[in-house]
Amino acid sequence: MRKLLLASILASLLNLSPAQAATLSGHVVRVPDGDTITVVDNSNRKHRVRFLGIDAPEKNQAEGMACGRNLYDKIYGETVQVQYGKKDQYGRILGTVFFGDRNINLEQVSEGCAWYYRHYARDVPRTLRRAYSDAESEAQSNRLGLWSRPNPIPPWEFRKQQRNR
Repeated sequence: MRKLLLASILASLLNLSPAQAATLSGHVVRVPDGDTITVVDNSNRKHRVRFLGIDAPEKNQAEGMACGRNLYDKIYGETVQVQYGKKDQYGRILGTVFFGDRNINLEQVSEGCAWYYRHYARDVPRTLRRAYSDAESEAQSNRLGLWSRPNPIPPWEFRKQQRNR
């Protein structure tokens, strides 16, 4: 697994897609859930960051709190780098978060704390698509995190169910 992480990080650094053309460095000051953080840069500006290519369970969904805590324990209070190229409809930066040489997006998927969000695969660097897909399959096979439950509901379906209530 470590080889997979290092290979995907190296590949993504050498082959950034146009969607990931800039880098933000900052201190993580908030982790509201398993795929969103707030980063404060050197100019003391706050940036909301949504993890590109993954979708973690909602807080009020099974495993949502645990997956948010998993992310919090990894990077809260730490300095991270975010590779990004655009913002979402809510004004959040869409990016890949690195802590040192670790791809945190990929770690969330490999630990069973997020799905690979295939709907937005075109925005994910080509070199990471396979890594995210393989990490999800491995987490599912090993029944890690959200995969420990029978028939977990993907967050995009959970949100749709909530809207239709």
